[in-house]
Amino acid sequence: MSHYTTAKVPIRSEEDLIAGLVAAGIPRNAIESHETPVNLYGYRGDKRTDVAHVVVRRQAVNDLSGGSSNDVGFVRLPDGSWQEIVSDYDQSWWVRGRKARETVMQGATVARLVREAAGSGVQLEATYTTKNGKRVASLRLADPGRSRSRQRTR
Repeated sequence: MSHYTTAKVPIRSEEDLIAGLVAAGIPRNAIESHETPVNLYGYRGDKRTDVAHVVVRRQAVNDLSGGSSNDVGFVRLPDGSWQEIVSDYDQSWWVRGRKARETVMQGATVARLVREAAGSGVQLEATYTTKNGKRVASLRLADPGRSRSRQRTR
């Protein structure tokens, strides 16, 4: 049975966390969000004592890792930040291999920037590309007036 390792992540919003997980390639419908923390499960389906508010079940994790993974979870801390819960087994691809943690952080930051810019009346568009096996985000100013006129002329 794998031991779980925890790490505090600098994300404040559940919405941003979920956007980061999606940016890392996890389908939105594979991400669970719970008001009360729920148990995580191991690769054999065994119920663990670790609990989390946001959970990616092992079946979806397996699609990314290519192996027999455990659930990945995030628990909301009293200060509003999140603590990541990833098994020691999954650390090899989550942190070092595919660098999913890095992509989650980047995706969460992009989501926060887009949301905050929209609150200031600025529209940003985020696109993701893969370079050398790593997902990279690009931000650009959206020009809604120009987009509308271009659509009309086609």
